[in-house]
Amino acid sequence: MLLILFIVVTYILYRLSFFRIMHPNLMTYYFMTGYIFIGGIISEFTLQYLEIIPLIVLSMLSILVAHIIIYYLLNYKKFLHMVKYAKINTLSNAYRFIYYILLVVHILIILLYFKKYGITIFTENLEIARTEVLHKDKIYFYNLLILNSILLIFSFFLFKSKYYYFFLTISIFVLTCTGFRALPFNVILIHIILLSYKRGLNLIKVNKKIFPYFVIILFLSIIITYFRLSEENRNFIVASQVLFFRVVFNNIDNIYNIVVYHQNHGFLYGRGYLWDLHPIFRYIFFFLNIPRRKTFAEYISSELNPLSEDIFVITPTIIGAAYANWGKIGVFLIILAINIIHFIIAKNMIKKNYLQPLLVYFTYLGAVVVTRDFASVYSLYLFPVLILFILIIIFTSVIRGLK
Repeated sequence: MLLILFIVVTYILYRLSFFRIMHPNLMTYYFMTGYIFIGGIISEFTLQYLEIIPLIVLSMLSILVAHIIIYYLLNYKKFLHMVKYAKINTLSNAYRFIYYILLVVHILIILLYFKKYGITIFTENLEIARTEVLHKDKIYFYNLLILNSILLIFSFFLFKSKYYYFFLTISIFVLTCTGFRALPFNVILIHIILLSYKRGLNLIKVNKKIFPYFVIILFLSIIITYFRLSEENRNFIVASQVLFFRVVFNNIDNIYNIVVYHQNHGFLYGRGYLWDLHPIFRYIFFFLNIPRRKTFAEYISSELNPLSEDIFVITPTIIGAAYANWGKIGVFLIILAINIIHFIIAKNMIKKNYLQPLLVYFTYLGAVVVTRDFASVYSLYLFPVLILFILIIIFTSVIRGLK
């Protein structure tokens, strides 16, 4: 059933020009396919995780309904036309000024990280080292993740391609040395988005050039997984198997555990999203010293693994978080709303040249939102970057006023 539905939904989306250009909803669909749909299809054939099959059905239908609304009611054809004639423009000096400040901060963070933890990928027990970083110095991980992403996007718009590819190469190498799969993976993912953006976001023109980067992602992921294995199990075949099950089934297992837990303990009715939006209030009202509280991912991880002592945190996924808060109807409505809202935001961004870098970053967040939930992504990944762009707009206005 799931396989047939997936084929039908994909075909209808194809007929409605869903796959013609790069946009946030396309990234959401691709990542839901890789991290959730494929695992769900296999699970249905093997008669495993059957409790979550209806949720996967709802999520597929939700994406389809969202794009039908976008296509017929929100003028998707006009968006295609706008993208076709969009041009990459030179950014203001404010971007360059912010870029150099962020670059210095980024380099300092990298140096501090390696001074404290060394080249993590070569440590004797990489899994323990990674866990220690995430438990004690989570700020390192997220600064490397978010700052590097912003710098990569800025360098694409600000400098010649030689510098951009130099920065890209150095970033992949340095971030691979940390032993986190997510860091180099996100760099290459953003590069793929930028590659399509350079050609008017037209995927038809960039498919051949995109493929080698997926090979690089696969290769780096296997290498990092290899070093994360214990020495007695360390070989590339085992690493490939572990990576396959991590990508295809890990999130399926997380969704299943969340569903079973909330079937027995009731729904959160939006509280989980409020927990994830809590950091925004801490940022805005920093002078009040509001204490940090658990995110939904930390809450459900501690409930499912009471002995983990907050070290182990699962990826709840967009489906798991929606179900925990509102049940099955929440899965359908949350995914529907996110796809429509993301499109409206992207459509408005494409009109404004100075928001081009933010549009690329926002497209990247369309992928990130799949394994997390939208509230945590907005508060952790998007809110600080929005503040950055507000500062850039202010600096641009000031510079123009001085001329």
